[in-house]
Formats: sequence, C-alpha cells, structure tokens
Amino acid sequence: MKATGLAMLLVLAGCGSAPPPPTVVKEAASATPVADAWAGKWVGPEGLVMGIVAEGDGRYRLTNQYTLDDKGVFEGRIEGDALVVDRAGQTVSIRKGTGDETGMKWLAGKQDCLVVGPGEGYCRG
Repeated sequence: MKATGLAMLLVLAGCGSAPPPPTVVKEAASATPVADAWAGKWVGPEGLVMGIVAEGDGRYRLTNQYTLDDKGVFEGRIEGDALVVDRAGQTVSIRKGTGDETGMKWLAGKQDCLVVGPGEGYCRG
C-alpha cells in the first residue's frame, strides 16, 4: 500500500504543468534612417540655407544655398551616419554636429547642427 501511494504521488507530481520558457523580446532595429530626423530647414550664416525632404527609400532632396552665389537642388542618400550629396561636381558628406565643429563663429555654441565641412554648417534654433 505504501508503495502504491508513493507511486501515485510520483505520477501526480509529474502531471504538473512545466513553466513556460522565458520570453525573449528583441527590440526591432530602427527602420527610420537618422537623416529622416534632419528633414526641414537649416540656417547658416549670411543667408546660407539648407532644406531637406525625406522622399522615402533612403532618398533625400536637398535645396541648398551653399555660397553667396551658388544654390541648387540635389539628391542625397544615406551612407553610414551621413547624408551624402553630389553637389556641383563634388561629393559632400553631411553629418550631425555642433556649431563649434563648423569652425564658424556665427554658429558657435549651437548644438543642433549639420556639418558639411570646415567653414560650412547649418543649425536650428
């Protein structure tokens, strides 16, 4: 009788539900390129301005007054953390930065900026 009771106890113990396996939640990779947040108007010194429009599929349209005499509309694309544009026969990379990184005193101290290179940048605010 004791053996039968022990056997029943073991059988009942084995019938319990096993705890479910732990759920692993993976964060989805951002499908939105960083440059989508750059859409809008950016202002440089002396009337220079850059407008960025996200057109989808990683393509961007830039309207840019980049010197006192030169302006145009250019197509851009994402490469790494930069927006790359072929502008007037020259490839330029636009990246997030600060006014101090442009080296331009008019933009010094500003934090929300796009840097094209030394001596060229555009900021918001």
